[in-house]
Amino acid sequence: PRAVATGSASYPWQVTEPQPRPTPPGVDPVRLPDHLVLYDGSCGLCNRVIQFLLVRDRERILRYAPLQGTTAALLRKRFPGRIPAGLETVIYVDNTGAKTEIWTRSEAAARILDRLGEGGPARALLRVTPRSLADIVYRAIATSRYRIFGRVDECTLPSPDNRALFLD
Repeated sequence: PRAVATGSASYPWQVTEPQPRPTPPGVDPVRLPDHLVLYDGSCGLCNRVIQFLLVRDRERILRYAPLQGTTAALLRKRFPGRIPAGLETVIYVDNTGAKTEIWTRSEAAARILDRLGEGGPARALLRVTPRSLADIVYRAIATSRYRIFGRVDECTLPSPDNRALFLD
């Protein structure tokens, strides 16, 4: 069957097509983008990271959604226990394989940089540092991120070129 785009203001990325994976009852069966980054929409550091990624994503493969938004809420229902309820981690969802892969903390950061082929020294450091140690550093930064980088009280509107990359 042919996929038909039925996007709306709420779900511009929604298409109607047979779902490759079963969807639990009561969960909105939206089709995920291939590469999704969930982030704390009120965190100054997180917003800077998103700006960094927008510049370096030359192929425009990443899509973005705040952890406080509708997309994250739907994913928490669709993947119970795999999408944390808190705001203290970036989450990378890779929907390109036979199974949706979900990574958090330092592993999410490393996978995103790997996907983009970017990050230089930070990427190399994430690859050689044991995950448990990298996550300790990640948690320390996450705990103090508002104090160091501040909060974003208003959403920065993406440029018209980037608007389609943001899901909510």
